[in-house]
Amino acid sequence: MKLNIRKISKSLLFAFIAFIALGFIFRSNIARYQFNRQTSKIEDNYSLKIKTQDLRYIGLRTIQLKGLSIQNKLDTLVNIGFIETKLSLLNLLTLKINPLEVDITDSKVNIHNILIYRKSLSNKGNPIDSTKQASNSSNSIIRLNKVIRTFFGLSTAKFNVDNFNLEYTDSTYSGLLTIQNWKYSGKKFNADAKFIDNTGENYIVLNGITDKKTNTINVTISGKDGATKVPFLEPFLGITTLFDSAKVSLEAKDLSKNNIELLFNSKVDKLQIQGKRIAETMVETDSLSANLIFKITPLSYCIDTLSKINFNKLTANIGLCYKNDSIIDFSFKSGNHKWQELIESLPKGLFSNISGMRLNGEFQY
Repeated sequence: MKLNIRKISKSLLFAFIAFIALGFIFRSNIARYQFNRQTSKIEDNYSLKIKTQDLRYIGLRTIQLKGLSIQNKLDTLVNIGFIETKLSLLNLLTLKINPLEVDITDSKVNIHNILIYRKSLSNKGNPIDSTKQASNSSNSIIRLNKVIRTFFGLSTAKFNVDNFNLEYTDSTYSGLLTIQNWKYSGKKFNADAKFIDNTGENYIVLNGITDKKTNTINVTISGKDGATKVPFLEPFLGITTLFDSAKVSLEAKDLSKNNIELLFNSKVDKLQIQGKRIAETMVETDSLSANLIFKITPLSYCIDTLSKINFNKLTANIGLCYKNDSIIDFSFKSGNHKWQELIESLPKGLFSNISGMRLNGEFQY
């Protein structure tokens, strides 16, 4: 009996070694199969074409991919020159993706083409019954849940990004945001970026930290030489926006099957807005912050009524809920403020004729 157990153990050991050896020998083929398997689903579901010039497995855990492009029938949406990721062979064999390190070089995302593509998808929408709509909503929550988990899960990997470009060009506007380098190691990351549009160029610095255990990410954004511009607002809102610094944090509080709860906190210092839709001159505000609670279920997308916004000295609670039956609920409740605080909190340059007014009393809305 002992002899049979030893033979079985040896046979299992040899089989395992053979399995690993075959996986190593055919690792590039397995990687190509996995790539084609995943991309074919995306192509079928979204009417896209995904191509790559070369995909190979190097050594024990390095995958290299060259010339990746995502296209619709007419235009190129995304183009990535080179990707290298360190992935364990065991992850590849078990069909899991959990990269240890990722290098991305020479990438370009065309925002204008993506928006046109999304519009074409919405135009093809067909009416669906309520049962199918609820099922689709539930599936959307599950997919979003996976995306968020993957996003925070990748915080354990080391990212190095060079020359990543976001471009938007139409008949009247041209803008290009280039992340010149993005270094990500452990929990910390930093990046330098340059934004060029019709009016000139700005340099942006990003620093942040992520934590997979608590599902959090914190980012600080500032201009390299004074105030920096918010990219790509002009063609959509018709305004130019600049700021000195901004802090953003995101935390996933609940990622259960049919419920998602996210906490979003942000604070912007020295915000400047210019545009004829707002005022004839530059409008300035000292501080603007938001503490928002997002709650997502298969039946609704909500900003919880406990969410708060702060504008200089003014505070208010807001709530917004969109339900699948197209009902939108909105709530707004300000704190108890003095009228003088309202005058002092108004953006500089918006109402110049009342900037020196003195008022008594309080208000609450």
